Amino acid sequence: MPCVNKVLIVGGGIAGLSAAIALGRKGVACDVAEIGKSGTPVGAAITFHGQSVRALDGLGVLAECKRLGEFYVFTVNNYDATGRPIDEPPPADRKGPPTVSIFRPLLAEVLLSHAQRLGANVQFSISVQHLDFDGDIVGAHFTDGRIGRYDLVIGADGLHSSVRRLLFGDAVCPAYAGQTSVRWMADGPPIDGPTMIYRARGVYMLSVPLPKQNLIYVATVSNRDPTDHVDDNQARAILADQLAIFTAPYVVALAKRLTADSKVIVRPFEWLLTPDPWFRGQTLLIGDAAHATTAQMSAGGGMAMEDALVLAECVVGATSVSAALGAFMKRRFERVRLVVEAGVNICKFEQDAVSPKVIDSYRQEVLRRLALPY
Repeated sequence: MPCVNKVLIVGGGIAGLSAAIALGRKGVACDVAEIGKSGTPVGAAITFHGQSVRALDGLGVLAECKRLGEFYVFTVNNYDATGRPIDEPPPADRKGPPTVSIFRPLLAEVLLSHAQRLGANVQFSISVQHLDFDGDIVGAHFTDGRIGRYDLVIGADGLHSSVRRLLFGDAVCPAYAGQTSVRWMADGPPIDGPTMIYRARGVYMLSVPLPKQNLIYVATVSNRDPTDHVDDNQARAILADQLAIFTAPYVVALAKRLTADSKVIVRPFEWLLTPDPWFRGQTLLIGDAAHATTAQMSAGGGMAMEDALVLAECVVGATSVSAALGAFMKRRFERVRLVVEAGVNICKFEQDAVSPKVIDSYRQEVLRRLALPY
C-alpha cells in the first residue's frame, strides 16, 4: 500500500501531471493546483529520446504521443550556412534510440486527460502561498483563501518555483548558461532539403517537421546576452536576422514563412540543481523546480516524467513518507546531475566554438549513460 493517501501537486505542467498520473495509478488521491488558465497553449514542441520514451510508456501515454506526434530514429546531422555537411554523416552505431517529438499543447492535453481519468482534481488559476508543517500533515494555504491538509506536497511548479522559495528561500536560484534560444512553430508542410542542425557565425538552427499538425518546429541558439523582456515584434526581428545568415535553400524557404502574425518565443537558457535533498519534511520538489536544465540534451521533460514514476514506486515501497523521499533521492540525484551538467557543458562548448563532431560525441556518451535503467 502507498504510504500516503492524499497528495497536493503544485504545478500542472509536465512534472505535475506526470506525478498525478503515476500516483493515480497507485491509488493515491491527488489535487493539482495550476496557476495558469485552463486551455492556455504551452510552448512550442518537445522531444523525448531513449529512456525518456520509456518514461512516456511507463505513464501509459506513449501510444497517444506517437499517434499525435512524430516517432523516428534520432540522428545528428550538421550543415553549414549554405547547406553543405560540416562533417561526415554519423555511422549506424551512432544513431540514437527511437525519438518522439510532439507539439507541447497536444502533450499537455494528453497528460491532463490521463490525470483526470485517474481521479486527479485539477484546478486552474490557483496556487499555494503558504505551507504549515504540523507533524505528518502539511497545511496548504491556497491563493483563493482555502486551506487543504495533505500527507505529501509536491512542488512541480517549474524553474521559478514558489514552492522551492517556501522551502529554501533564495538559496537556490536559476543561473544563466550563456546562450539564448528562439523558438517558432512555422506553419505549413515539410520543406524539401536536409533538416536537423544548420550552423553559421555563432548561431545554430534546429528544425523538426511535425507534418500531422502541418507545422515545423524551429529553434535557434546563440550567445546573445539574456533579455528580461522581448515583445512580439522584437522576437520576430531577432529570428529574421538569425535566419538571414543562412543561404541554404531549406532555411531560405523556411524564412519565407515568418510573418507579422508568427508567434516567436525568446528565452535565455537557465539552469539550476537543488542540492540533495530536494525535500523538507513532507514537501518535495520535482522536475524543473528541483533540476532545470538547458535544452541541449532534450531531456528536461523526460527527467520530470522519470521523477514522477520513481516517486510513485518509492511511495508504494516505503512505510513512511521520509523513507519514500530518501529512497527517491538515492535513485534520482546523480542521474539528474548528469543531465544538468551535460547541458551546461554543451553550452560552454558551443560558446568556445568546439567542433560539432566533438560536441556530438560527448552528447552520445551522455545518452548512452542515460540509457541505463532509472
